[in-house]
Amino acid sequence: MRKYLALSVFSLAGFALGIALIGRGLRTEPRIQSRLAMEPGPQRATETPGPDWRHRWESLKAEALARLDEAEQRADELSDQEAATQKAEAAVSLAQRELEAAERSLKEYEEGTARVDREFAEAELSLSESDFKQATSEAQRVGRADAATHDAPPVPSPTAGADEPSLPRARLVFEQAKLKRDVLVQLTQPRRKAELAKDLARARAELAEKQTALEQERDDENKLKHKQLEEALTTDEREALALLVQIGPLAKAFDTATSESSRAPLVHQIETCLNKAGALWSQAAQRRATQRDEMLLARLLRASKSGKSRGEGESTTGRPGKKNSSGHP
Repeated sequence: MRKYLALSVFSLAGFALGIALIGRGLRTEPRIQSRLAMEPGPQRATETPGPDWRHRWESLKAEALARLDEAEQRADELSDQEAATQKAEAAVSLAQRELEAAERSLKEYEEGTARVDREFAEAELSLSESDFKQATSEAQRVGRADAATHDAPPVPSPTAGADEPSLPRARLVFEQAKLKRDVLVQLTQPRRKAELAKDLARARAELAEKQTALEQERDDENKLKHKQLEEALTTDEREALALLVQIGPLAKAFDTATSESSRAPLVHQIETCLNKAGALWSQAAQRRATQRDEMLLARLLRASKSGKSRGEGESTTGRPGKKNSSGHP
C-alpha cells in the first residue's frame, strides 16, 4: 500500500512540474520573438535582390561587344585581303613588264641583231667568194701562160710564185666565211630565237597565272566587302550603343547614391535608356534576320534558274536519256 502511494505522489509531482514548464514557455515566447526580431541575422539573397536593370544592362553590353568584335574582325579581314589584292596587282604589273621586255628582246633580235649579223656574214662570204674567184682566175691565167711558153727559156719575174699560195689562202677564207654563215643561219640564230621565244612563252604563262590569282583576290575582296556591308552596324544598333554608353555615368551615380529618393530618378532614367536600347537592338536583329533570309532565297532562286538553264541546254543537244531495266528510255 505504501509502495503504491509513493508512486502516485511521484507521478503527481512530475505532472505538476511539466505544467509549470509549459506555462513558463508560453510566457517567454513573445519576448523571444521580439528579441529575434530585433537581433540582426544573416540575410538571404532573395531578401535583398539587386536592381533588375543592371542584369539587363550587362546582357545588352555583352551582345554589343560581340557585335563590335565581329565587325572589327570583318574589318581586319578586309584590310588583310586588300593588302593581298595590292600585292597581286603589283605581281601582275611586274609580269606585264617582264612580258613586254621579252617581246621587245625577241623583236630586237629578229629585226636588229639577227639581221645585222646575217648581213655581215653574207657580206663577208661574198667578199671572200669574190677573192676566191679572182684568185682562181689568176691561177688559170698563169697556168695558160705557162702552157703556151713551156718551150721558151724561163724568164725571171719579180712576181713569180706570188699567185701559187694566194689561191689556197683565198679558198680557205672563202670556206671559213661560208661555214660561219651556215652556222649562224642554221644553228646560232635559230637557237637564240628559240630561247627568246621560250622566254616569251614563259612570261605570257606567268602573266596569265598572276592575272588569275589577281581575279581570285579581287573576288575574295568583293565577297568580304559585301559581307562587311551585311554585318556592319546599322543605325539602330549605333543608337542602341549610344544609349548603353549613357547608362554608364547613371549607373555610377546610382552606386554612389545613399538614399532611395536620390536613386529613384536614376533608376527611371536607366530603365528608359534600357528600354529604348533593347527595342532598337531587337529591331536591328530582326532586320538582319530578314535580310539574311532574303539573300538566301535570292541565292536559291539563282541556283534553281542556272540549273534549269543547264537542263534545257542538255535537252536541246539531243543527249540520249537513260534506259530502264526493260531497255526503253
